[in-house]
Amino acid sequence: MTSSARTSASATVRYDGRLTELPPIGEARALVLADYASDHDLSLAEAVAYADSASDLAMLEAVGFPVAVNPESRLSAIARRRGWHVEQWPRPKGDHIDPSHRTARP
Repeated sequence: MTSSARTSASATVRYDGRLTELPPIGEARALVLADYASDHDLSLAEAVAYADSASDLAMLEAVGFPVAVNPESRLSAIARRRGWHVEQWPRPKGDHIDPSHRTARP
């Protein structure tokens, strides 16, 4: 299985935080999760996943305990309709991200 978010490191194994590949999104995220669970003999029926975007719907559907955290409106409606847990977590001070200005990933 390929790591979902590899970071680059110097020769002294000092991580610089830069991603060397993009993390999986959408259906790919659910597939990576399923591969990881299979490789480690884990049951997705007993797993928890959380997300804030409907782009992670496949991942949330793959686990036994999906949680929508500070969800965008589409995911919030889906989660409530399906009886999933919805959390509203406080944003850190100075975090003024307006959800309506999210940028799409490539």
